[in-house]
Amino acid sequence: NNGVVTINPSTTLDLNTEYYVQIAATALTDEAGNSYLGITDTTSWSFTTVANNTPVNTLPSASTVKEGDGSTALADTIGIADGDTDNQSVTLTATNGTISITTTGVTVTTGDGTDDAVIAFNGTLANVNTALDSLTFKPTADFSGNATIQMQTSDGNGGSDDDTLTIAVAN
Repeated sequence: NNGVVTINPSTTLDLNTEYYVQIAATALTDEAGNSYLGITDTTSWSFTTVANNTPVNTLPSASTVKEGDGSTALADTIGIADGDTDNQSVTLTATNGTISITTTGVTVTTGDGTDDAVIAFNGTLANVNTALDSLTFKPTADFSGNATIQMQTSDGNGGSDDDTLTIAVAN
């Protein structure tokens, strides 16, 4: 109809893979009833799917917080870039303290988003970045030294990133 042929693969095409389309002779006819000759080779209509852009975590080089000051916002310093804007799954793991995020727009799968040692969540890239923008860290009471937040990110298409932020906790 209207000169448009739509092809719907029965499975998801693998990223960064070459494919070709073959069409049997007489599979298509024009308005006059003439049969299309078909495509029987592997080069006339070939294409390669795009490669996955892996997510890239952005963390500050280091941070300093004061023990006893409660939760410290790390906002505007942590985020994810992903050129193909895939949905993201993130696991944040804190040592020598707890972390919190705003959970609006994301699905939390580990922890509840408030004062957790580990928070795992997923959602759209925009919603995940909004949650990361709300990230706070609260050091363990009476702790002084280095704490860390490990950020593991996956885009579900084979791309991942794993980085760690070191936080100096001072008295």
